[in-house]
Amino acid sequence: MDVTLPLRVRLLNWPSDGGHGGQIAPADEPIEYWTVDAVHARYVAPHGPGRFRLKAVLVDVRGRTGTARSALPDLERVLVHQVPRVGWWMLKRPSGHDLRRIERYRDR
Repeated sequence: MDVTLPLRVRLLNWPSDGGHGGQIAPADEPIEYWTVDAVHARYVAPHGPGRFRLKAVLVDVRGRTGTARSALPDLERVLVHQVPRVGWWMLKRPSGHDLRRIERYRDR
């Protein structure tokens, strides 16, 4: 499967502690998914009036289909983040500027 980032995704079986082991699937793909192999950083932006807390996670992911190897590529240091106002999850390769902009929200 060809993957063009940024890509709208959905989170599956995401651990409550936000650690590795969760799954991320393309929003329009019912079978293929990535498994989170490593979590490098978590970010949580405070919510304002009428907004929920926006979250982002910098991760390494491995492509999977059930138990077999997937056509999805392995990706390193990609950002899974929520889109403001709509709450969708997106997967993208962050630029240095992106990471500097959200650094103040890093969960320590």
